[in-house]
Amino acid sequence: FRAKISRGLSRALIVTLGLLGVATIESAGQTLYLWMITAESQSVTVMSVAAAVLALASAIRQFAPMLAQPGKESWLSKLPMNVLLGAIGIPLLLLLLVAWQVVATTVFFQGQLPVGGANGLLITGAIEDAQRHYHLAVILFCLFGTVAAGMFLGFINLSSLQTMYSARITRAYLGASNANRFNQSAIQLRVTEPHVNDDFSRSAYYTNNHLGPAHIINVTINATTGSGDQLTQRDRQGIPMAITPAGVLVNGVPWKKTVAGQPDQALGAELTIGQWVGISGAAFSTGIGRGTGLGTALVFGLANIRLGWWWDSGQPAREYVWPMWRNQTFLDREFRAHFVGQDDSHWYLSDGGHYENTGVLELLRRRVGFIVCCDCGADPKYTYEDIANLMRLARIDFGAEFALISPDKAPVLATHAAEIDRYFANDEDDLAERPQGKNNKCALLYRVTFATSDANQPTECFVLMLKPRLIQDAPLDLFEYQIKNPNFPQQTTFDQFFDEAQWESYRKLGAMIGSRIFPS
Repeated sequence: FRAKISRGLSRALIVTLGLLGVATIESAGQTLYLWMITAESQSVTVMSVAAAVLALASAIRQFAPMLAQPGKESWLSKLPMNVLLGAIGIPLLLLLLVAWQVVATTVFFQGQLPVGGANGLLITGAIEDAQRHYHLAVILFCLFGTVAAGMFLGFINLSSLQTMYSARITRAYLGASNANRFNQSAIQLRVTEPHVNDDFSRSAYYTNNHLGPAHIINVTINATTGSGDQLTQRDRQGIPMAITPAGVLVNGVPWKKTVAGQPDQALGAELTIGQWVGISGAAFSTGIGRGTGLGTALVFGLANIRLGWWWDSGQPAREYVWPMWRNQTFLDREFRAHFVGQDDSHWYLSDGGHYENTGVLELLRRRVGFIVCCDCGADPKYTYEDIANLMRLARIDFGAEFALISPDKAPVLATHAAEIDRYFANDEDDLAERPQGKNNKCALLYRVTFATSDANQPTECFVLMLKPRLIQDAPLDLFEYQIKNPNFPQQTTFDQFFDEAQWESYRKLGAMIGSRIFPS
């Protein structure tokens, strides 16, 4: 009974606040409209308001990602950012709704001062036929536009930045290995121009025609509510999903439809490799796994910093959604950080790092014998946040335990153990010593043992962690770059545009570390 009363009171409060919000928005919108049309210079006033709104939107888009992912040594990292972003996002939402109210009022009154009545400001009496027909046409047009926007589901993805981001990822990485770009008889394209053969399907990629490594592309199914378990919804707020040669796997299980007497049928919409990689690499969006919050979703949504993807899973929705309101429903879920996981026909996918950032978890799931991991998440204080999360998830999900060992204990490295031992840290604190460059420590080696194992699976594996760190053998230019940039080589991943010095510094350091650990 107490729970029923609490739920009823909660609904009543929500309805009351909703009505109060509608009244506030309507009053503010009509007041702003009257102020603009009664100003001495209407055009200047309208342009000033529009310029102020555009400047605000531009500032939000520029600084929102920086606020959502502040540097770990920044004073911003000590503040409750989700609360602060919520305090910014709610007024922004109200401002957006007031702007739409002004537009609606302008269309309704045709940009004129409302007339009629004793005070000259209120509409009273009958409206002329022409005006009535105009208002009816406006209402019908708005209804048609709303229904059309809701029914064409491609709009929800095309209206985000994901398509542009995937196109850039495709040109930068897949395009670089497109032989047709270097064909002497073909038209030479600039590096920024797309080519028809840059991208290809998943089935074409995972074939014998491609001799490169078989990549596992990790993404996260965002889940903050729904019928899933409470651990997922309250803490992880996501479910791991992997695109592999065996198809799409959800939490390690193939996403297929099984029918008695028939071969399994793969479910879900087919995306290209470029699209999958674009989803996997997009760090900022309204849904970011365990970092999802109302404040972040509101600010990112209003600034249209939306890099996730609504993926058609191929299964029917557990809750009915009106076809004419599908886009609006999904957009509402993004703004409210209300993701139902696998309960709907469409799942909201985002960066695989929103669940586990190193990518090692899927390899441990497969009991790969020797794993090399480059732990390249920004970690200037060497607190090992990503490695710690990996250990925690592996222990909970697989019963796996990590133990730090020396290279002579791993069969793969035993032959060269004496030669490479000086590059391995005795414990994690060795890599955190300051100043850097006083020794060559840059690697950790773990033996991972599993509590249970099937007959055909190994009971242990080895994980080699390479940690970016300025080593003693580095040349002068790398030390000079670190003097100017103290966080090198652990600068924030928010920086997506490297200049020549930054690019070469990271490239050279990575090449040196790799050649030391794996001598020819």
